Amino acid sequence: MTVKQKQLIYRDERSEIVLAELSAILEKHDCRVLCTVARPVPGLPCFDEEKVERVPSSGWGYDIVVTAWGKVDPMYGDELGSYQAYDITPLYRPHDTDVPLAQMPERGRAVIDPITGIVTVFTEAEGAEAAFTTRITQLDGKTGKEVLHLVRVDLARVGVPVYPGELWVEASLPYPWKDDKGGFAATYAANREVTVPLVGYAVDVQNMSQAIYLHIVGTKTALRSIWGTLSNGGIHSVSIVEGKDRHYAYSTHNYATFSDVLDDDVNLYRLVFAARLNAVLPVPVLPEWGQTLYRHGIEDEDLLAPCLCGGDVAKAFSIGRDGWVELIERLIRDGELSITIEETES
Repeated sequence: MTVKQKQLIYRDERSEIVLAELSAILEKHDCRVLCTVARPVPGLPCFDEEKVERVPSSGWGYDIVVTAWGKVDPMYGDELGSYQAYDITPLYRPHDTDVPLAQMPERGRAVIDPITGIVTVFTEAEGAEAAFTTRITQLDGKTGKEVLHLVRVDLARVGVPVYPGELWVEASLPYPWKDDKGGFAATYAANREVTVPLVGYAVDVQNMSQAIYLHIVGTKTALRSIWGTLSNGGIHSVSIVEGKDRHYAYSTHNYATFSDVLDDDVNLYRLVFAARLNAVLPVPVLPEWGQTLYRHGIEDEDLLAPCLCGGDVAKAFSIGRDGWVELIERLIRDGELSITIEETES
């Protein structure tokens, strides 16, 4: 599918509960609370659990954790002051009083451009400017939940007290990705030198995998490399990588194709499809025949063979050269197509 210009991708349904519980926790502990990178809370001093030293406690309690902030103790349940904040627990109490005090984060939302991976975080205040900007370098294959977690990690590390509860996509270009599991699965075009995001594509798999249409984005140098591969007379191919699937496309001069437009404009179907048939058939095709011929053509793969396509191409077909004349003759006899000849005065 193609992502809309702006749409909600993921909402953390528990973020409101977490923030309500966090307010009580910070009040109970005088804002002397730390979090971990694994369960980040922007506004709280944080540390990476994988980069700490653990010292056995002298009693029956938990191990003492030695961090860059000094020694800290984990807190749960009654000691923490909440059983409902399990999304962010354990939180930690520092031994050292010099640790910066935690700040109560504001509610917010994150907006990502899937083309660039740039994420902008806003608070819920009306007309608020961006509070923070970061970038997700490897977006492909991540779910919306995972992306929102990475954004919260970056916010916590730099100490920006905003807790985004939603992830929105605002694409700078229409961009294909699969969201059946709320995640990002980008499609790419690649040769032996570069890989670039693929916005849309159509490949005639019935005719030596000819590339009919490629809509790619990237740096000028990378794009020239891809087009250079497609301009070498079919010697080398461009790979189209979609998740675990890989297809190959070669250079083409195949103009006998017709692609459905995204807005389902019936009049445009009629005119464009009729024009495509005119280009390849030995008989003239009237513009008003386009819709009827298209409807019959998609029922026979010898007439219209589906192309491999995606992104900003909803459907694409390769037009066969045989069978159309016979179909037109039959439809004229059956009255589905008509020939109107205007009389002229002599």
